Amino acid sequence: MIRIDVVDSGVGIAADQIGTIFGEFTRLGALDVEGLGLGLALARRIVRLLGGRIEVRSVPGKGSRFSLLMPAATGPAAPAPAPGAQAPLPAARGLAVLVVDDDPMIVAATEALLASLGHRPLAAAEGRTARKLASAADAALVDFQLGTQEDGLALIAALRREHPGLPAALVTAEDDASLATRAAMLDIAFIAKPAAPEAISAFLARVSG
Repeated sequence: MIRIDVVDSGVGIAADQIGTIFGEFTRLGALDVEGLGLGLALARRIVRLLGGRIEVRSVPGKGSRFSLLMPAATGPAAPAPAPGAQAPLPAARGLAVLVVDDDPMIVAATEALLASLGHRPLAAAEGRTARKLASAADAALVDFQLGTQEDGLALIAALRREHPGLPAALVTAEDDASLATRAAMLDIAFIAKPAAPEAISAFLARVSG
């Protein structure tokens, strides 16, 4: 196993709360920073998808240690192809995927997931950057609440006016059945936050297939 430790000297976490910090929409204590409490839930899902785990040790008043444990590659390296031999094709076509979210932690986690699946992420925090990157994108994962007057559905519509037929998924923490219905009527996939890696993978498999 490969282990990476992240250690802080903060307020720490009580033993009876460690089991709750990976829950969706969970934030402990009074925090001045913005966030939905989805970062650790999303991180754990990605790590589990890749065959690893996250361990936490903490002492209240002294700090915490988060340990990422991932399986190391085993066995010999793949042999180099013979001169003139054609390299084998990947099992699925790698895609350039536009990721639009105003939360940099979610963007970073989604980028890591996409890279692990063999795709190339194109990150944007708002509509202007998304419009510039869309011409190179094969698909888009767009948050609903972007922190601007333009929401995710409006942005996808704008992107499709410039790039008709762009496959898109709305990724949102909004628990609203009517929003999912609106997305479906516009031929937009709907993925609830924290986005399960399997849901993102399935959406991109449909696009690449």
